[in-house]
Amino acid sequence: MSKDSDQAALPRDSDQTRVPLATAVHLYSNVVWIENDLLGDHHVMVQSEAPGSTPHSYCTFHYDHRYTSNSSLDQAAERLALSIGATAPVERRFREIAGASSSGSKAVRILSAPETRVENGPVQFGDDWPGVFIRGDSAGYYAMTLRALLEPVPEGAGSTDVFVRIQLRGLYDLLRASVVGPAAGMFQPIN
Repeated sequence: MSKDSDQAALPRDSDQTRVPLATAVHLYSNVVWIENDLLGDHHVMVQSEAPGSTPHSYCTFHYDHRYTSNSSLDQAAERLALSIGATAPVERRFREIAGASSSGSKAVRILSAPETRVENGPVQFGDDWPGVFIRGDSAGYYAMTLRALLEPVPEGAGSTDVFVRIQLRGLYDLLRASVVGPAAGMFQPIN
């Protein structure tokens, strides 16, 4: 704006504060979506389209089987997302597990070699809680199986459900083998 146009926009009354008019050059919109995580929580996310902005968790609806259901949380999250600017249908994303390697990351913790080859199964280091070791070839196979289950199947492509269930039963047994103490009774074998 030129100084002449600034002066023209200012009120002439000397008792009033003079505020120059401004012209908006660009307005950035917000993008709103819902992220679901492994624990069943629903996170309403918002991010400005302005360069350099980062996503912000606007609101989190926590899942607790005693008080909520996935359906009620999903409906509440969707109503909130729409009320702050999301467009229908509201975009859904899966929130990655905190601390998990990002895709493309090859972060591997290298430990000293054990005396014997470690096979798939429960492993315990010292007095720490047991965990599960999955050999690379098995991990790749389980990853492919999980991907087949998690990705939508194109219409008319048939189903891989039977094979996926067989492979995931093996993964379930492998994971439950590392659960110790009273919690072990919660994970019975699948027939």
